[in-house]
Amino acid sequence: MTPDDLAAIYKEGRGIKIIREDGHLFDHNREWKDASKAITKLLDVENRNSIHARLAELYRAGQHESREIQLLREKLSDLSRMKDTYRNFVEEARCQVEPNTLRH
Repeated sequence: MTPDDLAAIYKEGRGIKIIREDGHLFDHNREWKDASKAITKLLDVENRNSIHARLAELYRAGQHESREIQLLREKLSDLSRMKDTYRNFVEEARCQVEPNTLRH
């Protein structure tokens, strides 16, 4: 998700329709949901391809102080904060105005 995608979510929440070059409407909320699912998978403790799973492998291998562990912890923290920030923004953006009340 880019800042433009977030701006589009805000606009769509205000009822502005954003049309793609092929004439179809963009659905930035769908893009957010897809991005959110991908982040959730990375953060999921039960997912064997998650950051938690890789951290567990490194700990089992005795690499408690490795640079990879430090980087993965930072990434885990960054992704958690980013997801929370985006989620809060998206919730705020969705509750702007009834779609048919804006003229553009």
